[in-house]
Amino acid sequence: MGKRKKRQLPEVGTIFGRTYKKHGDVKRRIFELKVVKLGNGIGYEFEGNVFRSPSAAAKSLLHCSVNGWVFWKIDESGKSVRKNSRR
Repeated sequence: MGKRKKRQLPEVGTIFGRTYKKHGDVKRRIFELKVVKLGNGIGYEFEGNVFRSPSAAAKSLLHCSVNGWVFWKIDESGKSVRKNSRR
C-alpha cells in the first residue's frame, strides 16, 4: 500500500462554489464556501457560520455526514477542481 499524500490547506480568501438543489427548492443554487483566518489556523465560512472543516460546512447544508473535500471539490493541493473557483 502506497504512502498517503498530506493534503495542503487552501489559502485564506479562496472561495469554492458548488451548485446544489436543496430539498424543496425549485432550482439549483450556487453555494459558496470561503476560507477565513481562524485563530492560529483556518476556518470555512458558509452562510454566515464559520466551521472548522469543509465537511462540517457541507453537513450543515446536506444534514448528513459527507466528505467535504469531495463535496466542495477541493484537491490535494488545496485548489479547486472546478475552473470557476475565485480568489
